[in-house]
Amino acid sequence: TEEYLRAVRFHSALFASVLNWSLDVFARVIAMGIAEIYQSGPPPRHDRWQRCCCGVVCFIKDNVAKAFYIRLFDFDRRDFVWEQELFVEFTYKTRLPYFHTFEADDCQAGVNFAFEDEAANFGNAIEEKLRSRRQKRQERLQRAAKNDQSFPVHDRQIPTCPSTNGVSSQHNKKSSKSSNKKGKKQKERKYTKADISNPTDFKHIQHVGWDPDKGFDLENYVDSKELNTLFEMAMVTEKTSRSPARGSSSTISLPRTVEPT
Repeated sequence: TEEYLRAVRFHSALFASVLNWSLDVFARVIAMGIAEIYQSGPPPRHDRWQRCCCGVVCFIKDNVAKAFYIRLFDFDRRDFVWEQELFVEFTYKTRLPYFHTFEADDCQAGVNFAFEDEAANFGNAIEEKLRSRRQKRQERLQRAAKNDQSFPVHDRQIPTCPSTNGVSSQHNKKSSKSSNKKGKKQKERKYTKADISNPTDFKHIQHVGWDPDKGFDLENYVDSKELNTLFEMAMVTEKTSRSPARGSSSTISLPRTVEPT
């Protein structure tokens, strides 16, 4: 039995070198050993170990999948017949020097190694990788926490744009000029008849008439500066207004009123 195991061990070491050569850049064997794979069962109790397969168990880094796997190669089938990926919360336990366990996707899995030194090397390789992954994950979380703390919190206000080469100031000047022009245009607005309101009241204060015999006929005469000024502008005196020449026409030149346009 010992000679058989030694022969198998030699062939497994040779197999590892051949396997690494065949996998090339697609995957790399980190650790390996002759072992049996056991799974817990039957479901749903999972209170017993059931033998699953036997061959060479390999700890492999799959470059294509960008993940780490525990896979078992079957010599009879010449292919990998079983695998388990190392997920984030993966735990690996050494129950005995030759028997290691871990949680698989749908059950508990056990690896029964033929040689304890291979079991130790295999377990150490997996534990080292798990520690490295946990450390990298912790560093990422710390960096993310630092970035969150250093990120400044700004008020939700719209900042004023600084003037660049006087562009902003020139724009402000143009806008102020345009607003002034608009203001002037509004002040110089033309009025129409619609802007004139209807009369609200009327009083007969004074009457100025013309009579051929009496001249100017003044009713309810009020000595006002405005009326006297009007007569002076028309070059009419009290004498001429009461004794006009027969057959002549007297014309009073009134000042022209300017209507709003």
